[in-house]
Amino acid sequence: VSSSNSRGLYKPKSDAIGLYVDKTDDYKLLHIKRRRGRMWVHVYSSMFDSWHKITFANKLRCWRGKPIWSNGTFCKGVLYFLVNCFIENKGVMLFGFDVESERFRLKTFPRFPHAYYDGNLVIVHKELHVFITHGLPNWTVDLWRMEGESWVKLWVFPCIQPPIILSCSITHISSTGRFLVVSNDGVANEIDTTKKGVDCFLPLVWF
Repeated sequence: VSSSNSRGLYKPKSDAIGLYVDKTDDYKLLHIKRRRGRMWVHVYSSMFDSWHKITFANKLRCWRGKPIWSNGTFCKGVLYFLVNCFIENKGVMLFGFDVESERFRLKTFPRFPHAYYDGNLVIVHKELHVFITHGLPNWTVDLWRMEGESWVKLWVFPCIQPPIILSCSITHISSTGRFLVVSNDGVANEIDTTKKGVDCFLPLVWF
């Protein structure tokens, strides 16, 4: 779907994307493009096979610089992005893109006193949740659920000795109470929430 003017050309280390379906059942792709400290946001429509620019995004000054973006997680008409701004001492921020109004809005996000924490958005039973890792040098993992404009903590997992969950991404959840943690170098571990302590962490063979 990329075009001759570079729309849709995705760079994994700098850009972010999100997929969603609007109320007309049009399957769309939102592309956040970052180059040399500048940002552009465009939306691709599969129904009309065309791109259009989201001009509102240029007004968000906090997007400039070198924040680390997650890809989008779609839930109830909103495409959510986590933005890691620790380089600029702003912590983790959550933005929501309303797919009907095509406007971004800064959302609330759980805060922690630790110097570093990170989050991974997931959908559980059609509700937005976030796994948050925090607490160097040993990591703790919390599971939170968004309720309206606030967050409710659901689970607190035991502290984990590095390097099991260091620099990780929560990727999959099953209905049996297990989920996968995949490190940035591709090492996968399964966490079974029905068990306690170190017995709940199981290494997996990753294909």
